[in-house]
Amino acid sequence: GNFVEPIKHLFEKYIYKYYYVITTNRLGSISII
Repeated sequence: GNFVEPIKHLFEKYIYKYYYVITTNRLGSISII
């Protein structure tokens, strides 16, 4: 509940951040998700 949701949100935030970096490195250009 109150303890899981903030962590889940933070975890997703980092996942999207790293996925964005991996995508930009792989394609060699900026890709907006």
